[in-house]
Amino acid sequence: MTFGSTAINKNFLAGILFLTIFMNGFEAGGYQACLLKIGQEFDLSASSMGLLASVQLFAILLAPLLFGALADWIGKRKVMAAFLLLRLGACIVLLTTLAARSFVLGIFVIGLSISILQAVAIAGLEDAYPLSGRKKLGIITSMYALGAVLAPLFCGVLLESGFSWRILFILVGSIAALLTAALCFVDFTPKENGQLHKEENSPSGKMLLSGILLLCFIMFVYVGVENGVAFFLTSFVQIELHGGADSYLALSMFWLAMIPSRLLCGAWHEKRASVLLTAAAGVSILAFLLSIVQDAGLAVFLSFVMGFFSGAVYPSVLNYSVDFASGRTATATGLITAATGLGGAVVAAAFGWVADYHGMRTAFDLLGAFMAIDIAAVGLLIYITRRRIK
Repeated sequence: MTFGSTAINKNFLAGILFLTIFMNGFEAGGYQACLLKIGQEFDLSASSMGLLASVQLFAILLAPLLFGALADWIGKRKVMAAFLLLRLGACIVLLTTLAARSFVLGIFVIGLSISILQAVAIAGLEDAYPLSGRKKLGIITSMYALGAVLAPLFCGVLLESGFSWRILFILVGSIAALLTAALCFVDFTPKENGQLHKEENSPSGKMLLSGILLLCFIMFVYVGVENGVAFFLTSFVQIELHGGADSYLALSMFWLAMIPSRLLCGAWHEKRASVLLTAAAGVSILAFLLSIVQDAGLAVFLSFVMGFFSGAVYPSVLNYSVDFASGRTATATGLITAATGLGGAVVAAAFGWVADYHGMRTAFDLLGAFMAIDIAAVGLLIYITRRRIK
């Protein structure tokens, strides 16, 4: 069923997709902010918390490999509704569990839902808005950052006031139920008069797999670094720098800076090559700077600057993927999302191990060196695409 007014139906669908991505970011940012408290409740070391963080990220990897093409076959609305209901069930498990094993199961299922909902919502946006889709990519990725900004502030206030981390999943589950109901009133047919995006770099009309795989590698490295920073930034500022409330502020500033960055990427999508290269270099440099900072206030500032560079990577990669996908948007976005899960899972686990045995500063140094690989990968991407255009 859809609304009678075309204008209302058009805007309502965009609102659902934006809120879906917002809640992905809210859950991710809230989980990052609550990880220290969760670790304390279950008596976990830094390396164990790294593994706990990687569980959700491993699910983000696994889901697109199992279900990535499903939305292109049976419909995006059905797939979104199914995974929203799975998220609701997982939240109920997390609200009631007293055992670490059940927590791992619940957070794993939420990871599955994040991955599929991310891929389907972005693909649905590209297909439903063929004329304005590239600009809307900046907006929808900003919704993720906005959710991740608000969640640490929300959770920080509640945790410092004595509330349990479980309140995060009350809100996440409630919005999942609301979104499931809202899907009954929309469809994913094109809302604008125009042709769907066609790839600029794949003249054959088929999905350019080599281009998609290179984008996957870029996101593997980037999201590994992003999650290594995000999951342990609160602990770093709180424990290493004795920052107190600044620990939650640092994480929020990291995500806050991504909002203007991603909005600018939507407007500057034609300059995505230069933007992506600059962003990769900036993230690498800022990770090295975080490793030597001694003041909590300066760490908050550096977190903001790093977030600004970091925010430009995802929308720029998505803009490239539109060129390469040839209509198979859910499949292409699913592959990229799988790469983000793999990068996040591997690096989050590795960061925890390095932090345990060599300290968090060394771990930040390694993140900076790892991100430097992306600079070379982006250079290769620019070289390949320019040769194809010629």
